[in-house]
Amino acid sequence: MNDLVLNNQAEDVIYAMSASPNFAADKLCYAARQSGLWKSQNGGLSWQSAFALLDLPTIPTATAVALSSDGTVFVGVPGGILTSTDDGLNWVTSALPTPSPFITTFAVSPAYAQDGVALAGSMEDGVFVSEDHGKSWNAWNFGLLDQNIFCIAISPDFERDRCVYAGTESGIFCSKNGGRSWRAINFSNDNSPVLSLALSPQYALDGTIWAGTEYSGLFCSEDFGLLWEQIGPKGSANVIVLSSLFPTKPDILMLLDDKLLISRNRGQSWTTLDETRYSETSFRTVLAPISLDAGSSLLLGSDEGNISTAIIE
Repeated sequence: MNDLVLNNQAEDVIYAMSASPNFAADKLCYAARQSGLWKSQNGGLSWQSAFALLDLPTIPTATAVALSSDGTVFVGVPGGILTSTDDGLNWVTSALPTPSPFITTFAVSPAYAQDGVALAGSMEDGVFVSEDHGKSWNAWNFGLLDQNIFCIAISPDFERDRCVYAGTESGIFCSKNGGRSWRAINFSNDNSPVLSLALSPQYALDGTIWAGTEYSGLFCSEDFGLLWEQIGPKGSANVIVLSSLFPTKPDILMLLDDKLLISRNRGQSWTTLDETRYSETSFRTVLAPISLDAGSSLLLGSDEGNISTAIIE
């Protein structure tokens, strides 16, 4: 495993990473971290500050990052959300209500270029929604009884069904109107908090939802969240990545505690990547920018401030 230290700042935690929709061609990816937003144009081999051109006395912490299908970059910073449509050369700032919310996650409509919808989750302040390509954000929390948001998953068929899920400290909430109102779904509080969510690319047809919990590992529902089954080993399931061809190709990648596990059979059995099996690094996030096929590269971000490369077996 190759460790890439972005700078020498101790405990420069990496909160999130995101890759360009054209990563195979442009090798562009971003890392949101304590020392700001960092950008790589060679697939993670080297990094530079994406905030270097901002005229600010201090560089703000970047707590979340996501890219839309058209390459728009969203970044959560203290007090607001930044967007860029030119690979981070210029940024537009959208202020959020005070006191400043801590943005934890983003979800972007698959049809973003047409509908301009993006959602941001926060700690204690619920979900913010933009319907104008990130120019303004509104808090839409009707029915969202738990406003500590750890993750958001948006339907692959969002343009039609307007369905969004939010993982919270106490369970999972669902919106069927683009985030305007929410309701709790049938997920046991005993297995919460919910740290990660993933929807099948065929969600509209198969109703499959994956939920990663803090202590009980991974859960799966195949009926739009009515019934759930615990899958695989227990632990803290921080990240879930599904194959883009799921369920035809039933590959699942999961960051469980500090180990990276992969299943080729819908979670019936798991293999630990050798690069993480004996590592003492505290991994927080993982990026699979191209595929989950054997031989594909991964980027793993740590609490200590390193980005490591790994190869899928």
